[in-house]
Formats: sequence, structure tokens, C-alpha cells
Amino acid sequence: MARYARIARGAVAELFEAPEGVAIGDCFTAELAGQFVPVTDGVEAMEGWTATEADGAWVFAAPAAREPTRRERAADLLAGGLTIVSVAVPALSGVYPADAVTRGKLLGAHTMNVAAIDPWPVRDSAGQWRAFPPAQFAAFVSAIHAFGAACDLILDGHEDAGFPPATATIP
Repeated sequence: MARYARIARGAVAELFEAPEGVAIGDCFTAELAGQFVPVTDGVEAMEGWTATEADGAWVFAAPAAREPTRRERAADLLAGGLTIVSVAVPALSGVYPADAVTRGKLLGAHTMNVAAIDPWPVRDSAGQWRAFPPAQFAAFVSAIHAFGAACDLILDGHEDAGFPPATATIP
């Protein structure tokens, strides 16, 4: 089967394999068939790739990777969670979710009497429960909220907001 690429605005808009022994002009109207170019055997071409004709041969190339926007970077940072390093209780060290729902739950728990519950159960990003003593819990909640708030500022379009570190140290 012969492979063809339909070219639009300098890129591969779609790929088509003509049935064996059937010309591209027999598959489409003349106007549409004129937008297709042959893809030589062994040449890779994908939809969205650039297409350039040089000396009668078509060359296809993957589009250059673009840099992520500030908002995309902030969303990725937030989705990756915050790495907590506990100096006093190393067993608490790990990666924790910092999404808005989790932060809301933590803030609600923190507004209660922190000393009344010892230890505070907190689930890390891997789903493991960790037992936070009150002092570490208070520092943890503060770190998670600072991290999430900084990411939220960027997500909300504040161009002067800086990226927070992905790691925080607590007692």
C-alpha cells in the first residue's frame, strides 16, 4: 500500500494509506488529492510534524519541543507534591500532596487544638500513613500551605510570583 501525507500550512495534517493498486487521485477529489504527497518507504511521518520539500523529496520532522508556560510549570510542581524532610522525626520525611483539597483538610485539622491529638495521622503521596507529633504537624501544615499558596499565585497569573522550593525542612 502506498502511504501519503496531506500537507496543510507546512505540517502533516493526516496520513493515508491508499488501497493496493489504487492511485491517490482515485480516492479523493482532484483538489483534495493535490494536498497529499507520497511518504517514501522507510521515512517516518506523523500528524503534526513539519513537512518540507527539498529537491523533489519530502522531509518530515517532529515539531520542536516548546518550553512549558509558568502556569504549566506551577501545575506540575503542585501535582508533584512537597518533599518534607523532618530533622527530629526522620520517619516523617517523604512526599506529600499539596492540592487545594488536601490543604483545606489540613488547615481544618490544624485550627483544632493541635495538642489534643498526638500524633496526627497524615497520608503521604504514596498512600502511607505517617504519625505527626503536634510540633511537626504545625510546621508541616505551614510548609504545605506556603508551597501551595506560592504555586496558586502563579496559576492565578501573578507574573511576579516566584516558584517555591519543592522541598521543605521541618523539625
